[in-house]
Amino acid sequence: MEEKTYNITQNHHILDSLFFNHDRNPPHHSSLYTTLILLSLASEKGFHDEVCPKEIDERIWLEKKLEIIGHDVLEHDGLVIAPGVLLQSLADNHIPPNMIITKVDTRFAYPLLVPVDKGSKELRVEVSEEKSPDSPAVTYNVRFYTSDLYGQQIQPVRSMEVIAFPDEVSPEEIFEKYVKEIFDKSKKHKSDQPVHSLTHDTYISADDDECYWSSIQNKIPFRRNRSISQLELLAKIPRILSKESDELEKNAPEGYKPPERDLDPFLRYAEKEKEYGMGNGKNIEKRAIELSRKMRLTYARQTAVFDPRLKLDVDQHFDLRVDLSKKPRKGMHLFITEAVSGKDILFTGEAKIIASPLLTDKVIRYLDKINYSVDELDLFRYNRSV
Repeated sequence: MEEKTYNITQNHHILDSLFFNHDRNPPHHSSLYTTLILLSLASEKGFHDEVCPKEIDERIWLEKKLEIIGHDVLEHDGLVIAPGVLLQSLADNHIPPNMIITKVDTRFAYPLLVPVDKGSKELRVEVSEEKSPDSPAVTYNVRFYTSDLYGQQIQPVRSMEVIAFPDEVSPEEIFEKYVKEIFDKSKKHKSDQPVHSLTHDTYISADDDECYWSSIQNKIPFRRNRSISQLELLAKIPRILSKESDELEKNAPEGYKPPERDLDPFLRYAEKEKEYGMGNGKNIEKRAIELSRKMRLTYARQTAVFDPRLKLDVDQHFDLRVDLSKKPRKGMHLFITEAVSGKDILFTGEAKIIASPLLTDKVIRYLDKINYSVDELDLFRYNRSV
């Protein structure tokens, strides 16, 4: 088993949280958004339950837990969240450059993003490999371990299974024998009418490519098969999912019903914003609905299968597409993902995402109670210009 410990810095995470986004999407990678995610998690069971003794009344217990963790989170200066894709991309540092990656299956045991403090934090990567007795394929099992908000190691933050073939096997043979059937099944899925679709034209520049390799290796970068790495392509998926999240929040398509929320705590908070001359002059009810629809995306699983015959060069444009498949079940969203260059499908796969409220009822009540602004996560101050 191969094991390596990385020392990840805040700037490193900020760099990669903007992964190749030429049309930057800062709201999803800001320290403020990070803090809201942590507050959201803190208001639910299963996130640092040990900080507060449990009580008979679960509601009171969760509120106390939120107050304790909320104080710690709001006191952190410069808290950021590392994008999950950074951890995924680190696997590129442990798989030999002569291997052709055909499938990546990632299971997530933590949010889409992983919290880190200002400064640095250690991240441990364990990699084991298993050779198939029936084919030239090699399976790499990759596990990532980091510490949580209070410095305790998480077991593990995520695990990956990467299937790859040595480059002495022809890409055509790999496709016909091991990949083609999966692509054919994907075409059948596409015939189903999705609830919503989004296509994003994008590319990876030479500077982006250099940034990718240098940030995960901290040495002279190698190039997997002298082209854009398959894991490098996957760096784009969180970007389009954040765009899709914005679409579902602001312009919910026909057939997609946002979760029903009790608007009372949001109305009270919106009234306070108005009292302090904030809220951008929006109608109180409209502002309450807007806040109640903010989403927190949490990966459950992501799978991608690549066509080994195709290579993508720097500055080569391609379309990244996501389809929201059928109706979500209990917040679980299934997205069919695909990267297309011309008529060629670079990869196909799916992402299972749990969509939860970013501002839970407890979080909005908590911020109202401590007189904090959602938009600034600081004490309300009268807007003298209003």
